[in-house]
Amino acid sequence: MDDRDPIARRLVGEYYMIDIPVGWRKLVENVNLQLAHISPGYEIYQIKEKFGALRIYAKYVAPGNEANQEVGEKIFDSIIHSAEIRSTYICDQCGQHGTREENDRGWIFTRCQTHKDATND
Repeated sequence: MDDRDPIARRLVGEYYMIDIPVGWRKLVENVNLQLAHISPGYEIYQIKEKFGALRIYAKYVAPGNEANQEVGEKIFDSIIHSAEIRSTYICDQCGQHGTREENDRGWIFTRCQTHKDATND
């Protein structure tokens, strides 16, 4: 990811991090478009995989003098939550339908039938 990436340009904070598995990239790009629509100045602190699901840590930034900021924040948070739930059904390797799997070492992944054997690597 470089500075021209629309997601990378939103990174803020001293310890920001983005580690998006290739299979979830399209999901994250769609979330970025949705979040930018309701909060053009929103900020990202982290995007990563945790326990076989996508995690997005971002901050709603009200566009101007928004009278109903609380509603905007709730919509913002629901978009993120929905994406995190959807990621548990999307293979993190290829973007196809997947299920959560646990390997022999206890690591949890969301993988399709083709990639589930890779969880034991």
